[in-house]
Amino acid sequence: MHVILFMAMSLNGFVADETGSEDFISDKSWDAFCELAKEKGAFIIGRKTLEAVKTWGPEYSFDSLGDIPKIILTGSGVEVGNGFINASSPQEALQKLSELGVRSVLLGGGPTINSGFIKENLVDEIIFNIEPVIMGKGKPVFASEDFQTNLEFNSVKELAEGVIQVRYTVKR
Repeated sequence: MHVILFMAMSLNGFVADETGSEDFISDKSWDAFCELAKEKGAFIIGRKTLEAVKTWGPEYSFDSLGDIPKIILTGSGVEVGNGFINASSPQEALQKLSELGVRSVLLGGGPTINSGFIKENLVDEIIFNIEPVIMGKGKPVFASEDFQTNLEFNSVKELAEGVIQVRYTVKR
């Protein structure tokens, strides 16, 4: 399975503020996530990301992505709602998608999920949308854990609203 990690983040690497708010993320980054999710045909996020997006307002909804598989990585026994598939580990999420015939998936987790996939060597590509904001405190792209992953630079481009998109391939 080809896994692409996509994260919108501040210039200094935060994906949310200390409370989990992602208010600084632009419409351009939301549009980029949705476009990539549709292109890949499935996505994986965590429960906290699901809950955060629900607070953004009616114009932001994973329902707009249609019938593509939507995996929510969360503890077992947690209800994720209609249209979502629950998985309790990165491996279980990828197994469920594989059983559905999915060959490529977009990952949009938080620090713990991102680190879990990276540590297990499950990420093939990384796309960072860097928002034009610096935050003093917040939730980083990756949890503070013991790992190192080397990357190969692919491209950089400027999107609208001052957002810079950087793409990397994970070196094996």
